[in-house]
Amino acid sequence: MRTTYRTALERWSRDEDIYAFVVERSLDLLRDDGVFGMVLPLSVSFSTKRTYVSLRERLRAERGTWWFSHYDRIPSALFGNDVRTRCTIALFARSATPDSGSGVYVTELRRWPTSQREALFGTLRYAHIHDVEVAGIAKLGGQLQADAYESLARSGPPLGGVLTVSQSYPTLVAIAPDFPTRAVFVGGTAYNWFPVWRTIPPTTDAMGRPSLPARTACFVFSSDAEADLVFALLGSSLGFWWWAVAGDGFNLKKWLLDRFPLSPRSLSVEAKAELSALGAELREELERHYVYKDNRGRVGNWYMPACGSQVLAIDAALSRHVEVLTPSAMEEIRSFNARFSTAQTSSDDGDTDAD
Repeated sequence: MRTTYRTALERWSRDEDIYAFVVERSLDLLRDDGVFGMVLPLSVSFSTKRTYVSLRERLRAERGTWWFSHYDRIPSALFGNDVRTRCTIALFARSATPDSGSGVYVTELRRWPTSQREALFGTLRYAHIHDVEVAGIAKLGGQLQADAYESLARSGPPLGGVLTVSQSYPTLVAIAPDFPTRAVFVGGTAYNWFPVWRTIPPTTDAMGRPSLPARTACFVFSSDAEADLVFALLGSSLGFWWWAVAGDGFNLKKWLLDRFPLSPRSLSVEAKAELSALGAELREELERHYVYKDNRGRVGNWYMPACGSQVLAIDAALSRHVEVLTPSAMEEIRSFNARFSTAQTSSDDGDTDAD
């Protein structure tokens, strides 16, 4: 298998998936002017496992035009409520000659109720990007977003360069409720808003002991000012948007934060000072809005949708200091976020995907 398929691992494991082989074999069989179409798991668009990185490299090597449309599983799913899977429909038209046109076209991760199923495909909007990214296939809601996405990717280092000091979830559980103070915390999953905090929302386990929401990540900084700055970046409209366009529409993994396309290292001294101050204001307002869910204990959250004016102020500052984030681009991002989020008071839809 390793001699036939680029995506094959040295040894079969749970990270292997035969759909990657099927895609590879189909492309091998495709004639020079042939067309290809398959419904694939959404993992083709985001997974960092080597099988899928290799598969995207294989897609990237093809000469022709790709169309990727992406589908969530909540509130309705592509194959109905009995088969709740997130999917990507991949279509490809191979170019017969080297000088033929090529490109990549993508949609946002579509969410729709059952009542809109008949009209779903007729309402798809594709945006053009210039390449199948090895790091992932974006899920973009319009051409203005696509242009901003590509410009941000080229504008400077991603956030991962400053997320170098962290504390593991088991460590946080062991020290609860004495959590680090110069830190930014990110919840393990999202749905209606981006769960980023400067303090852990009050949470208890089934025995009533202090705890924290599952899979919370913790990043420690040298000062409150630096933590407030990173908090402002992730708490902006850009944070929720990045989670929606670059991931799986549910999980918040470390790689997603590492790839966040804006870093303090690309900002001026003036921008960092302003955004840090706005981050402190966002923290103060956010911690006035506590929500929780009783589920094997009390799982707390801070209700980000209540902080609209603070987020808007951060967005405006980003537009002033980051050239590619024009006011029109930020307005488009906010509009997309409003469509993508249902702004409920709980970010837990019962999903338990691990990747």
